[in-house]
Amino acid sequence: MARTKSTARKEPSNEAKSIIAAASGTMSTEEATTASEPKTKRQKTTTPPSTTMYLVLFHESYSSGDPIEPKVVGIYSTKELATKNARACFERHSYYFDADGFNEEANEKLDESEDNTDDPPDNGKMYFELSLEGDQLVVTINKISTDKPCPKTLASISCSK
Repeated sequence: MARTKSTARKEPSNEAKSIIAAASGTMSTEEATTASEPKTKRQKTTTPPSTTMYLVLFHESYSSGDPIEPKVVGIYSTKELATKNARACFERHSYYFDADGFNEEANEKLDESEDNTDDPPDNGKMYFELSLEGDQLVVTINKISTDKPCPKTLASISCSK
């Protein structure tokens, strides 16, 4: 059986079109190579955005014994919320601090006191009191970023002066 030639013209493949486009200068060689490759769906990898949070801790130690482990007051999304809750914690646990700040008795009973709410630090003491007997109360704030790789050196959180 004899074969007959088809007179219908075949459409060039995508690869051939890309090579022709690259040769004619209407497309770069890189674009032509990319265009000739079959399209595959790529899965999007989404990295959650890094978020800044504020950790508030309450530290206490008494002259009669070892320091007590810090207690977590909370983790807050804004510095304002962290400051507000640090203050509430200190008001609740301090004998010499109330809604108006350090009271009159504080001058007689405390060796040292500190209130940093006017200009709260990102990391450090918000409130501090040291009694004449050696009892110490501290509320600290620590700015933390979520989803960051572990650093080579870890920052220490200290409540001592």
